[in-house]
Amino acid sequence: MIDIIIPIFNSYPLLKNCLESVVKHFDSEARLILLDDGSTDPNIAIYLEEIKKNAQFPVLIHQNQHNQGFVKTVNQGIQFSKENDIILLHSDTIVTQNWISKLKQAAYLKENIATVTPLSNNATIFSIPEFGKFNEIPKGYDIESFAQLVEETSCYLYPEVPVGHGFCLYIKRTTFNLLGDLDEDYNRSCGSEYDFCLRVLSYSLCNIMADDTFIYHSKNISDVNNQPFQGELLVQKYPFYWDLIQFYQKNKSNQIWDNIQVKTRQLRIGLDGRCLDDTFAGNQRYLIELIRAYTEKVTNIKVDLLVNNNRQNYVKEVLNTFGIKESPNLIEEASLQSNPKQELWDVFHITLQGTLLQNLATLRPHAKRIIITLQDFILAKNPLYFKDNNWFYYYYLIMQVYLASVDGVITISNFIKDELLSVNTFAKHENDLIHPERVKTVYHGINQRYDSISDVDESFCQEMGITPQKYLLFVGNDYLHKNLEATVKVLEKTQKLGYHYQLVIVGNTIAQGGSKQKLQESLEQETSLKENIFFLNHVSDEMLLKLYGNAGVLLYLSNSEGFGFPPLEAFAHGCPVITSNLTSIPEVVGEGAISFHPGEIEKIASTVIELIENQKQRDRAIKKGRKKVQEFDWRKTAKETINFYNHILRLPPRFQKNLPSLYLESQRLKDVQIQLRNTQNELQNTQHQLQHTKTQLQDTQHQLQHTKTQLQDTQHQLQHTKTQLQDTQHQLQDKEIEIETMKRSKFWKLREKWFKVKAWLRLAELEE
Repeated sequence: MIDIIIPIFNSYPLLKNCLESVVKHFDSEARLILLDDGSTDPNIAIYLEEIKKNAQFPVLIHQNQHNQGFVKTVNQGIQFSKENDIILLHSDTIVTQNWISKLKQAAYLKENIATVTPLSNNATIFSIPEFGKFNEIPKGYDIESFAQLVEETSCYLYPEVPVGHGFCLYIKRTTFNLLGDLDEDYNRSCGSEYDFCLRVLSYSLCNIMADDTFIYHSKNISDVNNQPFQGELLVQKYPFYWDLIQFYQKNKSNQIWDNIQVKTRQLRIGLDGRCLDDTFAGNQRYLIELIRAYTEKVTNIKVDLLVNNNRQNYVKEVLNTFGIKESPNLIEEASLQSNPKQELWDVFHITLQGTLLQNLATLRPHAKRIIITLQDFILAKNPLYFKDNNWFYYYYLIMQVYLASVDGVITISNFIKDELLSVNTFAKHENDLIHPERVKTVYHGINQRYDSISDVDESFCQEMGITPQKYLLFVGNDYLHKNLEATVKVLEKTQKLGYHYQLVIVGNTIAQGGSKQKLQESLEQETSLKENIFFLNHVSDEMLLKLYGNAGVLLYLSNSEGFGFPPLEAFAHGCPVITSNLTSIPEVVGEGAISFHPGEIEKIASTVIELIENQKQRDRAIKKGRKKVQEFDWRKTAKETINFYNHILRLPPRFQKNLPSLYLESQRLKDVQIQLRNTQNELQNTQHQLQHTKTQLQDTQHQLQHTKTQLQDTQHQLQHTKTQLQDTQHQLQDKEIEIETMKRSKFWKLREKWFKVKAWLRLAELEE
């Protein structure tokens, strides 16, 4: 038994809406407990008695003489309930179909679940479509149909939440037995339900969300007593409360909100238009036709085309060239960098495989889901198509990262899907790269406007120098696996059998691994063969269609294809087709073409002759081709692609294996590491400079000390010299005294007389 406890205080109109919905969607295993907390409106008591009288289920009514407050009233109901689980329901709600059974089912998914809260339009962290807001019921829905939408789009995640919400809260009786009733400290305010749920966490039990159940909650009343939320008391008891709520907000399962939002508004689609350049092949054709279908045939979607910087005008010219009247919104790469966290798309679709890894990492913050179309594995298996092995290994790495991290993969044939999901070039184990539920085959379409062009154009053929319906046609680039040489061998074989057909080769020469140059060199020695072969590079659509319409047969002898447009284009334009029976080609062409192994040159040549010379066989082949091509339509491709978008949006994003996000975070980490390393280097340089300065300072100090010592020595020397000078002066003075003494002596006087006598004697000698 489950007891539905509804505390009531006035608000008769809202109560009436609530109880009408409860009566309509009641469960036979439940009881209704109505607690009138002293309502002053006399209509309340009358209405409650009316409900009890007419109910087909047990109803208990309790009326408080005076207003007790919300929490005390609820605790009264809990006591009345005794041993039953309870659902606390506010009187300003409107319940929906099977709400009781769905909440009970959720509550008993695991034994440690204590409380369950459904989704609502107005219930903070349980609010949908917009989180944390009051939401009107989306346009085109009423409460019941919106609840049905919620259930249909649910992924049944039943995620754990930090707290429940009292507008509708399922609580197991065992939880009350452990935790007790609601805390009456919150009696005159909101917050008691949050407090109770935080106690649940404290006991290592859990609160969950029933993401398959919706209950409407009125905007005007916060609780039965119209009391505000008392956060201060809650935070005082649980200081981590707001941090817990913020953590949940950042880490919640956005999948729940994504699924509902996508169904209630336009689907926002981003297409990668950066492959629209001077090269035009199957990838570009695929993107152009998707754009055409999305903008002209599909409603309730918004399409953006991401283009290279400063290329908007060029892309507009390309779209105009292909007759796309309603151009999608063009967004340049630079705008992503200027708003790195802005979410632009529900789904971003990359149609060209093998783009740069940083492109995927850059896109992730702007899209809820990223999907890639996988064309084939040809380049990943053939290093010859790359200028060196480093580029091959880089492409290989990119493909591994893409397939292991995108949210969904569209394959263009079941052959490619099977190859992806099996043990292959990239995966060591089956389903190693991606789960099968994330992979879908969506065939390309074909433009049925081809039928409007005349089949045979004599003047065109005369101008080209070719004979109508007597030439073989090859369409495709000159990759080795396209088997251009085998096609020439077929022509050569028909000539040997006496038929002088021509061969028209349409396609560009690739940079690495092409076969055209070698073929042309070999034809220099084969004059009769060379003069019947016409090499054309990229041609206009109009010219290509005329070539199909006037051809005797299309030869499509490729060893490996993911899909292959040329056979279908030939079907649509009444051209018989002979194809390879390898890889995806038989799957695509079915009985519309005649298929052989590309090495069966003689059989192929014989069939070519039969299709050209036997009108009955030719007509039969054309009829089969026209029937087969009706299976391929771009509108069907667009519809199935959008259905896959919606399917992927219902699945969780692949954050757990999101290598581009890890790459992006690693790049940011590298940037931080580089900054730290630079700072560390700067610090080391500063330390070296300081050490050098310290050494210089020490040297200077040593020099100063040495200079000081030298100065002291000089001072000592000066002092010594001064002393010596003083001694010398004293000696001189002593000598002067001695001399003066001698001058006064008799000896000195006799000496002077002697010198005078000597001088006279010398003078006398001179005179003689």
